[in-house]
Amino acid sequence: MPMNISRGGIVLLFSDQRHEAQREKVAGVYSASFHRGWQIVPITEYPSEDVIRREIKTWNPIGVIVDPISLRGPLSRSPFGSIPVVLMGVDDNRRRQIFDCTANDDLTPAQMAIKALSSRRFDAYAYFPHPSGQYWSRKRCEAFRSCVNAHAAKRIPFLIYSGSDPEQLEGQQALSDWIRSLPKPCGVFLATDQLATAFYVAAARAKVSIPNEVAVVGVDDLEFICQNLNPHLTSVDVDFSKAGEIAIELIERRINDPKADRETRYYPATGITRRGSTGDVIIDARVRKALAYIEEHFTESLSVADVVMEMGCCRRLAERVFTAATGKSILDKIRENRLERAYMLLRDQTIPVDDIPSLCGYESVGHFKNYFKRITGKTMRQWRNQVTVATVDLP
Repeated sequence: MPMNISRGGIVLLFSDQRHEAQREKVAGVYSASFHRGWQIVPITEYPSEDVIRREIKTWNPIGVIVDPISLRGPLSRSPFGSIPVVLMGVDDNRRRQIFDCTANDDLTPAQMAIKALSSRRFDAYAYFPHPSGQYWSRKRCEAFRSCVNAHAAKRIPFLIYSGSDPEQLEGQQALSDWIRSLPKPCGVFLATDQLATAFYVAAARAKVSIPNEVAVVGVDDLEFICQNLNPHLTSVDVDFSKAGEIAIELIERRINDPKADRETRYYPATGITRRGSTGDVIIDARVRKALAYIEEHFTESLSVADVVMEMGCCRRLAERVFTAATGKSILDKIRENRLERAYMLLRDQTIPVDDIPSLCGYESVGHFKNYFKRITGKTMRQWRNQVTVATVDLP
């Protein structure tokens, strides 16, 4: 007999929770549902049509959330009837989505990876994809390629590992050969931190030094991996719990308006933790000190004079050595950090546009709005609308 929940209802959650990212998504689901008085019923069985019909009959839910990472075919609408359904990810078996869904913002992790690598000049960039070949790995690759093209002053080689799964013996050798063949120095972006161990072992077999010959950035910022590698892995942190929160918001939206247009909402990367795998390769200690100071304080009322004081030399010398080492002025570096943060915040539709300048270190809203439009050719609201209304269309 279906269970009744006094303050709202039941939401079925199909997720196997094998990976850390999936567990974080589930935590977001539970947190957001608790505040609405909804009960989450987790189901670890594969969401076949028979299983879906059985669980719906048992629980009579107000909504269903599915993590599509393990789907072996397209998810059908028919077993759900009129019940609101949200995917915590993209149905990779469909060219176009038929359900509301949350999706990882692929651009911000790639932008942060480039940012972490930007203190060096590379002869090439490379991407190490997830062996599953899933959509998120493919799209992360294309986002990184786009960022490389935008960042590099001239066309530069971009390489993608296409060998066997490195967890297999032949894959380990193939990965070592690929790392050995990369133009050096090379900036490498891993699809996820979980690939880092295989990459480090393969690099050691190939006698390729990290970070001197290849600088490496991962995604997920899983400390139990990043801190147990030598050198420690620089990694982008993604707020996977936000995916779960958004999924509950989309269920609520669909309950309130069953005829609403299908929507895809994106959750962003939230930051990057710099560690040894990207290297401390700037020789001038004053410049290293300046970069660390900017990274720590750019969201505050930071001025060039503040950075120069931290460097401990006169302004003329500070500007000269900083530009020689980084290819940009101190002010340009501060602005670059602030603009990248604005891009990240604009992807979160819950943050009011007028709050973003102060969150990026600007005291004047109007000044930053004018600067943003001059750089991008769009107002912040236009930029947000252009990015967030896009749906996920797979090739």
